Amino acid sequence: MSGYPTYQDLTELIGHYTYFKRAVPENAPLDYLWESISLLGYPKLFWAGFLMYAASFFLVAVSEGSLFGDINARGAVCAWAMLIGPFSDAKALLHPSIFTLVNYFSGVISGLINPIFLVAVVRRSVVLRNVVLLMVPFCWIVFYHVRLYPREGYILWIIGMLLVLFSVRIERSKEVSVMHNS
Repeated sequence: MSGYPTYQDLTELIGHYTYFKRAVPENAPLDYLWESISLLGYPKLFWAGFLMYAASFFLVAVSEGSLFGDINARGAVCAWAMLIGPFSDAKALLHPSIFTLVNYFSGVISGLINPIFLVAVVRRSVVLRNVVLLMVPFCWIVFYHVRLYPREGYILWIIGMLLVLFSVRIERSKEVSVMHNS
């Protein structure tokens, strides 16, 4: 007896769901069950990346005018501004030029990166993972148009997202290389 609650203990608390009965053996300890249905089953690189992603919202993400300009914006401010900003600028679409359209839709796409990223993490979707990667260059168009310079928050944001999105793949490639070497 290991002292851990068993599968039976947990099912008495949450009810008898067929998902749990199929996914986990009857005599499994709670730790095994918890890892099979939660985010705790993700690799350590995932959590390191998620921590970087979350920390990036508190760091300076962009500076205006020069690399260490007078006007700096934290990641959370940038994310919020890009999420709601394009909707307040929709009047620019009344008489658009190609330049206006490119800038507007770059802002819309940039604002949707974080919500789509979070959905990609929860759904573990390969398609959404690639969509997030393809959306990142639209930030660069916004940077160029507004004359912003990326700072440490932006770099940490990108690295964090890459680690989160590809941590499972990195861990699998490590396992495969260990299997081939032994």
